[in-house]
Amino acid sequence: RGSGELLRVALAAVSGGDAVLCQETYRRGSSVHRRKIRAWQLMCAASPALVPLCDLAGAGGEVAAVAAGAGAVRDLGALLVAAAPAAVAAHNLPGVRGYAELFYTLAAIAHPHLVDAIALPALRDARSKPGPTTSWIIVATGYVLRAPRSAVVRSGRDRDVLNAVMPWALAHNHMLRVFAQVAVHDMMEGFSLGGVRGEVSDSSSGSGSGSGSANDPMLSAVLLMLQRNSEMVKARAACGSIFKLDIYAQMEPRALLAGAAGGEGTGGADASNDEDGAEHGPDAAGFEGAPASALDRVEAFLHMSRRELRAERESVDRALWADAMAAGHDCSAPVNGIGVLRADGAEDVLGP
Repeated sequence: RGSGELLRVALAAVSGGDAVLCQETYRRGSSVHRRKIRAWQLMCAASPALVPLCDLAGAGGEVAAVAAGAGAVRDLGALLVAAAPAAVAAHNLPGVRGYAELFYTLAAIAHPHLVDAIALPALRDARSKPGPTTSWIIVATGYVLRAPRSAVVRSGRDRDVLNAVMPWALAHNHMLRVFAQVAVHDMMEGFSLGGVRGEVSDSSSGSGSGSGSANDPMLSAVLLMLQRNSEMVKARAACGSIFKLDIYAQMEPRALLAGAAGGEGTGGADASNDEDGAEHGPDAAGFEGAPASALDRVEAFLHMSRRELRAERESVDRALWADAMAAGHDCSAPVNGIGVLRADGAEDVLGP
């Protein structure tokens, strides 16, 4: 009961009731940042109050007590739904957003109506902004993969969430696209969605280790690409185990303060550093016990990818320029062409 009261107060605060906790412009490591981290840590620690109605009904006890408890659970569920849009849409540093996503994943498991009323409509809206959309992808997919499977399949939310998330794998925003690809991959491997489970065969006959993969050729082709394309595999590795961890074990206060939420500890901070130690991630892992979030890890991966692309382009440009100078180019026009980097690191320049 005490945890439930704490959640009511905290939900009201983060969704508009507290001016400091609703502040969207603040410095990393500031007092505002600290208060936000602590508020969401408190809500995660109080998450045992998120009791599904079916669990309450099966606990037994006096009828009046059970009825009163059911009313409190319904009230808390309604408050979760009412507070969710503002709490998730707020612009926050990755550590804060990571705790919010973790809490709302737990909330969705206890109150699936949150997925139907908030997450799915947000994901189906093509005008949704990348930040909140990424968070709802994490929440909805976390619900599908962590809630009791029989309930998810019976409600049809497995297919509903997959259909809502998959279009975002085509988004122009790189961060959003990466999270959508990871979510689609994990859902398709974790569930028999459209006849797809596990590794699929690239044979049109549908034979192989996938069970009935020919039932939905489109989904089979999508899963095959996600499993075997090297760039998509690299992106999933950068995200870490977003949807495959026991989140309940991470909600103990000791685990929260040790940076265990997210399952990666604070070791992910090194991934966002250059060789000279300069930090590029938007949030400092370890602040107030907050771990390196999935957003931090993907940001570091994207930074590394951009740096590799720049280095490759500069190498090609040098090769093109060297070829132009050797051919007697008079510098009256830009040097351009097609450069090919060989596996041994040397450059070839294609010409007539």
